[in-house]
Amino acid sequence: LLEPKVHPWQSKTEYLPTLGFDTSRIVLGDFGLQFSSHTEASIMRFRAGDGDDRDEVSTLRADSNSQFNLPFEVGPFAIDPFVGSRVTVAASHLKMNEANSRPGLSGDGTFPGYRAGDQQQTGILYRFLPFVGVNMQTFFTGTWGDVQVPWLGIDGVRHVFAPFVRYTNVLYNSLDDIDGRAFIPLDVVDTLDEFHEIRVGFRNRVQTRQGWGDDRRTVDYFELMAELPIYPQRKRDNDGDLLGDLEVASVWRPAPGFAIAGRMFINPLSGNLNRASAEFRFDVLSFGQASIYYRLLKGQHQVVGIQGDLRVSELYRIGFKQEYDLQAGKFRETRIEVTRRILEAFDLGFVFKRDAVDGDVSFYLSLSAAFRGPSSSAGLLR
Repeated sequence: LLEPKVHPWQSKTEYLPTLGFDTSRIVLGDFGLQFSSHTEASIMRFRAGDGDDRDEVSTLRADSNSQFNLPFEVGPFAIDPFVGSRVTVAASHLKMNEANSRPGLSGDGTFPGYRAGDQQQTGILYRFLPFVGVNMQTFFTGTWGDVQVPWLGIDGVRHVFAPFVRYTNVLYNSLDDIDGRAFIPLDVVDTLDEFHEIRVGFRNRVQTRQGWGDDRRTVDYFELMAELPIYPQRKRDNDGDLLGDLEVASVWRPAPGFAIAGRMFINPLSGNLNRASAEFRFDVLSFGQASIYYRLLKGQHQVVGIQGDLRVSELYRIGFKQEYDLQAGKFRETRIEVTRRILEAFDLGFVFKRDAVDGDVSFYLSLSAAFRGPSSSAGLLR
């Protein structure tokens, strides 16, 4: 990732560059323990735009999020406990008045500027955020193989109802034990803190058989998902509200190669709709997928867009996205991605991204590799 500032009037946090490494669900030992991690290092710099009197500031930062899972089943319940830590290290930090709290980000999501008594200081500062949690779910199923509704594309019905609970608790922030020190707040990673959340919800699926000949298979014909976050430490984590926005999402697949999806976020106390989106997805012949979508963020924007992913050969894939902001009356995000497969495990990608609303231009150059883990593992090193 290389994301420089290109407009003199723009205030921006630059990444020059960011390098990362992922592992996913690597099986350790013979008793089902799994390991996942995401690590990245960035050279970061904040540069203020014309007329902005905030100081320029830069640092080198590494951030690593690692966790161990041990999934198992107890009767009808699938339980996936996890424990992990997020460690962040920066080459310079903020020295501040010990009576002050650690600063957050500015309204534009970047460096807020120095407060009275704040100054940048060279020297290593680290933060340790240990966390624990568990994901739990169960399933209720029913099958009616003789149900036929040809005009709706239904050939047999299987119903799967899966209620779930997701619990996450970031137990501790090591910066609490270091008075007068904080990360220079350049993005959300620098402002992470203790966090306690419970999510309850369900996933409801209606499955049927679709396709012809050898391609005939069981598919999720209709899905409905609902999820509600609960914050035990509501004053600290959710501005005093016990409940977060209720998320409701659905997908209908009336025929092979077509899907209609919708999602909305509702304030459960006021009933107000805060966010919503709708999407029509379809296959492009036999070599790609595309979608047309609408997105609403209350008080900020209404966006329509089109995006696609086309495999033009065995080696090359092209992705694109174009958005138009209905409220601003102008094009918003343009994204073009070209990926080339190298050997069997490597992908070389180039991405151009431009946001006409913010005047933001980014270039991404990536080299990724996916290696299958041990034969007993479904995990990947990437």
